[in-house]
Amino acid sequence: MSIEYRATFPREVAPEIVGHIVTAIGKHPSWRVVDTSGTSMRLASADREPREEWPEDLSISMDVDKLDVSFDSATRDERRAFLSFLTEMLRSNGIEARFEEM
Repeated sequence: MSIEYRATFPREVAPEIVGHIVTAIGKHPSWRVVDTSGTSMRLASADREPREEWPEDLSISMDVDKLDVSFDSATRDERRAFLSFLTEMLRSNGIEARFEEM
């Protein structure tokens, strides 16, 4: 079972900003990219051994009006740290948003 969060943006974000943010998320040192597809990405913890049967620990999907995060395997502290990182990443790109658990 996954734990899902969504940040809804107060205004639409330019598609090039969406691409920039998704690229920056993929460079987070605690996570490694497993797979990408447009503005969606699956990530795995850099501290865990890769697993063939379930390679990702979290998935993100960003659109011009929202950012969804689904944690498949992460501690509470890892979730909080990553959501804090995402909030700051959005803020640094002029987007004020809060994540709400879905």
